[in-house]
Amino acid sequence: MYANYVSSTNIFYKNNLAAEHAMLTDYYGSACSINGSPYINNCNFDAAGEILKWIYGSLNAKNAGALGGTFVNFDQKAYWGNFDPGNHGMANDGWAYVPANCAAQQSCKLHVVFHGCKQNVAAIGSQYYKNTGYNKWADTNNMIVLYPQANMTFANPNGCWDWWGYDDVNFPAKSGGQMVAVKTMIDRIASGNAAAPYTCAHWYSSNYSHVYYGRAYASGGNAYAVNSNQYLGYYSTAAYTDVRRTSAGYYAYGSCP
Repeated sequence: MYANYVSSTNIFYKNNLAAEHAMLTDYYGSACSINGSPYINNCNFDAAGEILKWIYGSLNAKNAGALGGTFVNFDQKAYWGNFDPGNHGMANDGWAYVPANCAAQQSCKLHVVFHGCKQNVAAIGSQYYKNTGYNKWADTNNMIVLYPQANMTFANPNGCWDWWGYDDVNFPAKSGGQMVAVKTMIDRIASGNAAAPYTCAHWYSSNYSHVYYGRAYASGGNAYAVNSNQYLGYYSTAAYTDVRRTSAGYYAYGSCP
């Protein structure tokens, strides 16, 4: 699947460990071969560190002691277009880890971590966002770690992210509802500093007006938000929709968080 979206040179495949469905660490979790909750296995392998180094290159050594940052619980409802993530496979709240340097306004990276099925807070509490190893690396590399949360629904009983279309046929695209919600979180964090404060603009207008003013584009008689490509409805003066702009040139369905 990933090869359809990412060059094969950017994909690292490791298949010589005894783990099954699990996030692997070198310090926390079940025995490596266990296939069961919390699906965090101590395989003497630092998967978080290997992932981060694969993406970002050389990093400072991880924090081997007590963490120096803080965990932030935030409202995910604000990031869903109609403030109802619960009916679309996302929890009402999420978590982030903010190192002390980042809280002190130093320049920091942002890394988004998606938990696996049966690994959300409702299923295993704080274990995933506290004990999978990412925060140790974040502490010494000026990196905020965002842990958005999925939840269980009738169509998604295991609390998975929408990777097969249980909520949205556009699940693998940037127009997918969950992806737009996470993108809005990213916009808010990435722009949340004195030099470039977070701003959000909102319009409730006809889809004809959204297209006319460059917030949307028309195709096949329908209107789609610019850059997110979210479906807004018919391209008509009679079809009214909420549209928000959360970063320069990026529009999506909904109101401002």
